[in-house]
Parts: sequence; structure tokens; C-alpha cells
Amino acid sequence: MNNTIIFKHFTYNYLCFVYIWLSLNESMKQFIRKCLFFLVPFLLFVGITLSVYFIRKESILSQINRISQATCLLIGDSHIKRFHEDWFGVRAYNFSSFGEPYYITYEKLRRVLLVDSCKVKTVIAGVSFHNFTPVFYRLMNLNFPEGRSCIERYHYFLDVNNSLYKSNEIMSREYIKGIYSKPDMGGLFYSDRSNPDSLDILRTVNSHYSYETEKELDYGNQLMYLLKIDSICHVYNIDLYYVATPYHRIYINNVERHYFDNLSLVLNKVEYGRFINLYTQGISSDYMADADHLNFKGGEIIAKMLVDSISLYTSTPF
Repeated sequence: MNNTIIFKHFTYNYLCFVYIWLSLNESMKQFIRKCLFFLVPFLLFVGITLSVYFIRKESILSQINRISQATCLLIGDSHIKRFHEDWFGVRAYNFSSFGEPYYITYEKLRRVLLVDSCKVKTVIAGVSFHNFTPVFYRLMNLNFPEGRSCIERYHYFLDVNNSLYKSNEIMSREYIKGIYSKPDMGGLFYSDRSNPDSLDILRTVNSHYSYETEKELDYGNQLMYLLKIDSICHVYNIDLYYVATPYHRIYINNVERHYFDNLSLVLNKVEYGRFINLYTQGISSDYMADADHLNFKGGEIIAKMLVDSISLYTSTPF
């Protein structure tokens, strides 16, 4: 009976359309054809874009649910990506990504912890002096290419209702491109490179610490979201450890003192997480892939030190 009614409605609407079309004069028909010529491609683009968006969003939700079943979560930027999940002796997941500001780290962590069946008990977050440098200001500011790129790379982890970005700012070309970009869902970044060139190290230092305006020395948003990470772990009773991994000695020697002092000020403001300082560990250049990243062997060595350090604070097997 329902199929019959649907068929009758469809037939009636079709006949109405045919009647109206035949009753139009030729100039009106031509106008409609021209409108459709431009409208159909636009509607097709919108349809495809929405389809990609909802398929990707559903896939990410499924992955978030799977990630939430890990007992140990590694979060942060590319420094944390040097750790293999198998090195921690428990079911771990490395959810870090390259050049990730704490706003994104917080959003990713929040979504994992909101899963009803979440089993995360320990969070290891990358925190060091390089996280409070001009390059991270640019990553969180849409006036810079780095910030606009961030919108594209982290599209699916943006909260359009969040005060960090205004809705009219976020709706940009990069935002639309982000719908088609595959999100970085973490994992180890493998590198067997070693003994980086000194000139390359100095170029890295310059890219991290150079700035054109005094505003680029404002790390307020980084600090705000680090404190949010601290707070949400406290609320959910998650063991939280901040870790600073080693740098090449040439890199360390060319960083101005006030950046180290700034890290101390930041750590004095966090109330819950414990800081594990491994960046002062003397490590051979053989274990550095570049100026500020460990290679695979270096990551394995530092991961063992990290696990040993965490074991001093918890009875949970690591």
C-alpha cells in the first residue's frame, strides 16, 4: 500500500513538472538551462564533499573508539612519534602527530576520554621548551601559513564552537581542503638516520626560534590548552606524565636561556601531571635523526628510561 502511494505521488509530481515545463516560453526555458549548467556542478561538488566528510567522520569516530581501549596513550608532537607502542609493556597507542599544538592534542584526548568504555589509565604527553617557541604561535594563528595549514591538517579535530577560532575565520579554503585530507591518527615515525649535519641543525634552530613580531612570542594559547590537558586528566583520574626528550647538543647550545626558563614557569603552573626531564640526558649523535628528533634506536633507549622513571611513581605494571 505504501509503495502504491509513493508511486502515485511521484507520478503526480512528474506530470506537474512536465506540464509546467511545456507551458514555459522558450526564453524562460533557456534561462533555466543556463542556471542548471552552473548549478548542477556546484550541487555535485557539495554532495561529494558532504559524502566524504560524513564517511571520514564516521571512520575517525570508529578509530577513536578503538584508541580508547588502550591503557596508555602517548600524545603530543613529532618528538613523541619516535616511540613505538610495543616499548611500554602495556597496551599503548601513539596518538601524536607532526607539529601538533596543544589545542589539537587536547581535542584528541578529550574525544578519547569521552568514550563510555574508555580504558585509558596513563597519558604520556610531550612537553618541552620547543613547544613554547615562535613556531607554535604561528601554528595557532590563522594569519600565518603555518596556522592555515594547521586548519587543513587537523580539520576533523577542530571544534568550530571553540573560542580559539571564530567560525568566520575557520571557514576558509584550507578548511574545505581539510575535508579531503586524511587525518593523522598517530603511530611511530621510523628513522634510521644518525649524526645530523651541524648546518642543518642550525637551520632548524633558526626556523623554530626566529620571529618577525613581538606577538610571535605570545604562547598563551599553548599554555591554556596544556592546562586543559592537565585538568581533564585530573578529572578522569588519569595518571599524567609530561616528558621532554633529548635534543642534539648543538641544538641545545644554540637556544637562548630564556626558553629554558620559560619552560620552568610553565611547569610551575601545571598542578597535576608529573614532569620527566630526559632532554638533559647526554645522548650520542648516533641516536639522533636530526637536530631535535631521536632515530629508532634512540627512541628505544629513551623509552626504556621513560618507563623506568614512570615505574618510580606507580605500581601499575609498565
